[in-house]
Amino acid sequence: MNKSEKEETVKLQKSLKTYQVLVWILGGCGVLLSLFAINDYFNGREMEITTIGMAVCSFGGLASVIPQYEAIKKALKNRGL
Repeated sequence: MNKSEKEETVKLQKSLKTYQVLVWILGGCGVLLSLFAINDYFNGREMEITTIGMAVCSFGGLASVIPQYEAIKKALKNRGL
């Protein structure tokens, strides 16, 4: 591996870690917000539309991050890492 390939590999590894954090944050937020909305529903309280909207946006963000995450994992796998 030459120097530029090593630099690219390090850059991909850092990107992979960043995307891993984003996946956990967006997934966790989506699940927690959904649980809050479900809890309100079953306890007979009014469901807040902002909670539902934020949960939907969290899952939407997760759906947009996962393809990029998978592409980085595939690129690193092709490099043998």
